[in-house]
Amino acid sequence: MTLNGYTIEWREEADLPDYCGGCPFWWGADNYLPGISNPGTSGICNLRGMNKDRYADAPQACRRLFRKCFKYPADTTLVITLKD
Repeated sequence: MTLNGYTIEWREEADLPDYCGGCPFWWGADNYLPGISNPGTSGICNLRGMNKDRYADAPQACRRLFRKCFKYPADTTLVITLKD
């Protein structure tokens, strides 16, 4: 499945990320500077547009959104839009 341009390989609900660092939308220093042994834990949630710690619990809104993805076939391309 493709969600906002990211390929998601989750097969079942147990594969959903429990923390922000396990989410493909979380960008941290290690995404940009591979090879650094201790890049830190802060990063940016590209989906929600906010600073998030790698080990922060995934917000309930994100979990709900990801659970909805399982209602669609695996080859579906989904795009998230925001209301004003």
